[in-house]
Parts: sequence; C-alpha cells; structure tokens
Amino acid sequence: MRMRRFGFLLSILMAMVLLAAVLPAAPVMAAGTISIATVPATAPPAGPVGTVVTVTSTANFTPGAGATFSVRIDSGVIVTGTLTGAGAIPAAPATGSQFTVPALPVGTHQVSVVTSTGDTSPNVPFVVTPSLTATPALGQVGNTVLLTGNGFSAGATVTTYWDATTTIGTTTTTAAGSFTISFTVPQSAAGGHTLTTTDAFGYSATFFGFTVTPSTTLNSSTVTVGSQMTISGAGYAPSSSISIKINGALVASTLTNVSGSFSYNLTVPSTVRGAYTLTISDASFNVVTTGFTVNSAVSITPSSFTSGSTVNISGSGFAASSAISSLIDGNVVNATAATTDSLGGFTITGYTVPKLPGGSHTLQVTDASGNTGTVAFSVAQAIAIAPTSGISGTNVQVTGGGFSANSTITISFDGANVNPSTIPQTDSTGAFSASFAVPAASGGNHQVMASDGTFSSSAVFGVTSRANISPVTGPVGTAVTATGNSFASKGSISITFDSAPVATVMADNAGSFNTTFSVPQSATGTRPVIITDGTRSATFSFAVTPSVTVTPATGYVGTSVTVKGTGFTGNGQISIRYDATQFTTTSANSVGSFTVIFNAPASKGGNHSIIVSDSVNTVTATFSMDSTPPPMPALSLPLNGTKENALGEFQWGDVTDPNGITYEFQISRNQNFSVLILEKTGLTSSGYQLTAQEKLVSASRSKPYYWRVRAIDAASNESAWSPAQSFYVGFVLPSWVMYVIFAVVVVLAFLAGMWLGGRRRISVPPAA
Repeated sequence: MRMRRFGFLLSILMAMVLLAAVLPAAPVMAAGTISIATVPATAPPAGPVGTVVTVTSTANFTPGAGATFSVRIDSGVIVTGTLTGAGAIPAAPATGSQFTVPALPVGTHQVSVVTSTGDTSPNVPFVVTPSLTATPALGQVGNTVLLTGNGFSAGATVTTYWDATTTIGTTTTTAAGSFTISFTVPQSAAGGHTLTTTDAFGYSATFFGFTVTPSTTLNSSTVTVGSQMTISGAGYAPSSSISIKINGALVASTLTNVSGSFSYNLTVPSTVRGAYTLTISDASFNVVTTGFTVNSAVSITPSSFTSGSTVNISGSGFAASSAISSLIDGNVVNATAATTDSLGGFTITGYTVPKLPGGSHTLQVTDASGNTGTVAFSVAQAIAIAPTSGISGTNVQVTGGGFSANSTITISFDGANVNPSTIPQTDSTGAFSASFAVPAASGGNHQVMASDGTFSSSAVFGVTSRANISPVTGPVGTAVTATGNSFASKGSISITFDSAPVATVMADNAGSFNTTFSVPQSATGTRPVIITDGTRSATFSFAVTPSVTVTPATGYVGTSVTVKGTGFTGNGQISIRYDATQFTTTSANSVGSFTVIFNAPASKGGNHSIIVSDSVNTVTATFSMDSTPPPMPALSLPLNGTKENALGEFQWGDVTDPNGITYEFQISRNQNFSVLILEKTGLTSSGYQLTAQEKLVSASRSKPYYWRVRAIDAASNESAWSPAQSFYVGFVLPSWVMYVIFAVVVVLAFLAGMWLGGRRRISVPPAA
C-alpha cells in the first residue's frame, strides 16, 4: 500500500518536472509599470498615425547604472531612452518619454517598455484611427493634389470621394494601412470641400476644409482686335453673376453654373496695340486678374484670289491716327494711302492686287510707330476662254494668270494635249495667252486645262452639235446625205423624216457620223428632218418636190407606158396630157403619189412631153418616140428597063418596123420625080396594081416611066426612097393571056416529050 502511494507521488512529481521542461519560463516581473497619454489627450488613448504619445512610469523599474529602456508597439521598438537613477522613465520631453505613432493599420495596438535591467512593463493598449492629409490643402479646379491616408485596414481597397459623392480615386493600402494617391480638383464652386476615404472593411476618414480658389484661363494671352478670346473660369461662387473688365472698364457679363464655372467668348474690342489687364469677379468678391496683349493684325478678303483681283484690306491694333505703308513679298506696292483711326484700325476697299505669280504671298502693313501686321494670301490660277462654246474646230483664245513665272504652259482638252498656234510661256507675273482649235469631240461640256507642271486651272468649253443634210430639196426617193459631229460619243443617231424613221447610224468616239437615206413617200411641201442622239438634236426642212417618171422612157407607137408621180398634193386631182392633148385624169393618194398606164399614141418620132398637173404643181416628163427610119424597100417588079403593061403591077420587098409600116409609091416621067404621074400613100402591102383609072399610056424605051417606093412608120419616120427604076409601056397582053399561052406551051412541050420517048422505045432492037 505504501509502495503504491509512493509510486503515485513519484509519477506526479515526474509529470510536473516534464511540464516544467516544456513550458516557457515566465518572465521575471519587476515592479515597474507605465501609462500613456495622447497629445491632445483622449481616453482611452487613441489617435491617428502621427499622434504624439507621452509615456509615464507609474512604478519604478529596476535601477541600474546607465540603465536604458525602449518603448515598443506590438514588440517593435519605436523610441529609446535612459532611466533615472531611481529606475523611472524621465519626464517629458526627455528623450524616450514621447513618441509619434508610426504607420500602423487601424485597430488596437500594445505599448510596452523593456529595460536593460531586465524589466518589462505590462502592455498598455493604443487604438490607431484612420486619417487623411491633403497637400496642398487649397487649390484651383484642375490642380493636382496629393492625398495621404494612414491607419486604414492593411492591404485593403480604399475609395476616396470628393464631397462624399464624386469618386476621385481608388487604391490599395500597404501592410501598415497606408496609401498615397494624387487627384485633380474637380469642377467645384469656391470654398471648402471634403475628402472622404473608406476602406473595404468600413473604416473611414474625412479631410475637412480643402479650399477651392477661383481661377481664370485664356485660350491665348496674345490676341488681335476682332478675334475671339475664350475666357474660362472655375472655382467661383455657384450660379453667380460674373463681371468681365478690361483695364477696369466693364466689357461683358455672364453667369457661373452650379459648380462655379463659366466660359465666355469675348470679341476683342477695337483698340490700339498694347498690354491690357483682364479682371474677372463674382458676386461673392472672388476676383482673378490676368493680362493679355493686343497685337497688330491685317486681314485680306478674300484670302485666296486670282491675279489682278480686287480685294479689301483691313487692319487693327496699330498706333492711333498713324499713316501706314504696305509691302507684298517685301516689295512696295501700289496700295492706296491710308491712315489708322483713333483706335488704330483702318480699311482699304477695292484694292487691286498687282499681277503676281501663283502660290503663297505675304502682305505686310507698318504704321509710323513701327508696329507691323502681316497676313498670308494665295494667288489662285485662273484661265478664261473665248468663246466658251462652239463646234469642233472653233478657234479658242485662252488667257491665264497666277501660274509660275516664266514657265511653259501645256493646254489640254479632256486630258489630251492640244497644239496651240504658238507654245505659250508665262511672263514674270505668271500670265500667258494662247489659242487652239477645238478637236473633234462629242457634244456637251469638255474640260480645257492649262498647266505649268505645278499649278493648273481649268474652264469648261461646251461643244455644240452640228449636223447637215444635202440636198435640202428634191422629189421622193432623193438620196439625202446626213452628216454630223459632236453628238454623243458612240451614240445611236436616229433620223426621222416628217416623224417617220428613215435611218439609224452609230456615231464614232468623237460623236461624228455620215449616212444616207432616201426621201420617203410624201406629199408636196416642206417636211421636218430631225437628227437626234436622244439628248442633242438638229432639225432641218426638206422641200419635197413633185416628180414624174415615165417607164419606159423611149418606145414605139403602142408601147405600154407607165407614168408614176410622187410629191404631188395629197389626195389631189391629177391631169395628164401627151403634148397638148389630155388623155386621162386620176387622183393622188394621201402622200401625193399615183400611177397611170397608157399606150403611146401614134406620133412623130422624137421627144414628146407628158405633162402632169394638180391644182398647184405641174411637172413635165419626156417620152421619146422612136425616130429610127425604117429600112429602104427593095424594088422587085418590074425589072429596070423592062416593058410593062399599061395596067402594070409593081412589087417590092417587105419592110418591118416596130411602129408598123406603110408605103409611099410614086411614078414619074422624069428621074427627079418633079412631075408625078401617080402617087399612092398609106399602102400597107409591098405591091401595087394599077387600076383602070390609073392606066398608063404607051411610052417608048427611050422615054420610059420611072418608079420608086419608100417606107414610112407610124411615128412618121421615113426611109430613103428606093433607087428609081425605069419601064416602058407598049402593047402588052393581059396577064391572063400570058398565063394561058404559058400553060399551052407547057402542055405541048409535055406531049412532044411523050411522043419522042415512045418512038425511041420502038426502034430499039431486041436482045440477042
């Protein structure tokens, strides 16, 4: 039992030894303690980073010769000092008796003192609160301000607000709960404003009393009379009237907005050159003064013009009542003499700029005090053409100015160079003159351009269409040639005659064409011929004249002749005559045409008039009747120089002729047929038997009769007389007696022949 109790006590003892071995040794506590107080005082002690804290001993520490102490926050040493001989912390402001709270996150932190004699005071709590500092603490709208924050949560996102509403920055604190940001003072009225920063854990600090001061800016501190000077103000009283003064004189008023800002475009009033003071004030006596300078200025209207133009020159900001002189490109020019007014301004109206080459130039105006104003202007290029429109081939005069001096000018028509009569050269003022012939071109506007390689100018030349028809009068069927140029390039050209299409042709690249059409059936009178490409047109008058064709134009008696007429009065009554004899009438159709067929009447060979008339027109055509004489008849019986019966029969060879033939037969006692014994005309057969009444008396061989015949056709064409043949008349048996005798002789001859033949057969001996 004792042994068991002893073992239990031993076990407890060993456990206690082991526990003592593993537990840390407790510090040896001295009697010294401390207290802390803030400046200014707070209870309990608290404050932002930077707060001054005083440390006081409430009980002395272990003394020691030259003993030191250190003040710690959260085990970090922040200040050290030397204890008094009694082991106390010296009274402030001795070294080590006060410290400034370093950068620490928000919350409670422990303050303690450790001495070199081995004493450690109990912890005294100190609460770090968030704080903000703005540098600077006042400024104008748009200024940059540095904002520093301390005592916020460590590593936390913080957001800063202007007047609790406008976010001006966001950042993250350090491990010590600090941050620094810069921001631009936003649009705000004059006076105090707050800056508030809040971290992600709800800790917040506010900086009160950031003061916004008014500011004024100018878009330019150097201005000219009449220019717009923009005056911008910020940080003035909200919704307040603003007075704008120049050298103390009120020149304008305006109002600020709710943020105390304004902007005003002030037209610089007329005044002499110099420095001026601009004062801006609001109703709350916020005042800002700044300065600006008015310089001399010159303007020219227009600022770009062609050489030799008339312009207006104005100046301002010169000395008052001062004579001025001017230069162009440093050279004296013929400027009109002028003097500035009492405010240093002047105007020259209708000043003719001398001829100048193209490009930029400078006009300089100087007053008697040496004040100078300059203005740049440019001389533009310009050409003039005369005439401005016409047909291809028109000679165009081109004059130009504002080109480079002493340069060669190239003239082009629609981009293609033309050949002027002489190659144009500009003079020292950039002017030139040239002429050229308009090339073949389609109708419409075309560009004429002049260029010196640097400058160019163009004008518009209107090419007018030109057309022609030839002839302009004639009958139906007349071949009319239509020509034209300067119509639409490769355009379809249509031609109408009295509104009826008669031809279509395609123009070439230059709008030229050439075609032929026939005058269609149309009544007599003037008819319009219209040539058009759909845009351009040309109208001509063609006078339709009546015409008559006779087919065939030549013929014989009885030939079927067709008479066709065109171009007579529409639906008019037509009268047709053959020479003086009217042989028919007819009516023309609506386009004045008709056709009549007749047989050529018997008429003398040669030309005959076919006269066609209506109530207005008379046209004569020609029908040529055959005038070829028929062949001369050949005489056959009686033979020349033979004896003929007193009632003789005469015969000759037949003659044929398309007109039909009759014969004329003559008998005379002499060869020249000066005295006719018998003449017969109109004989239709190639022979004639004398009648009893025409019985010839006896004529001897030495004094015979002569006879001849000629042929005459129905066109009165006469053949030559046949060569006359002679015959004489004695006692002559009648023809029938001669025929009987002839028949008896033939019969007797036949019988004699029969008889002789019979005898010859009887006398032939028999064959042996």
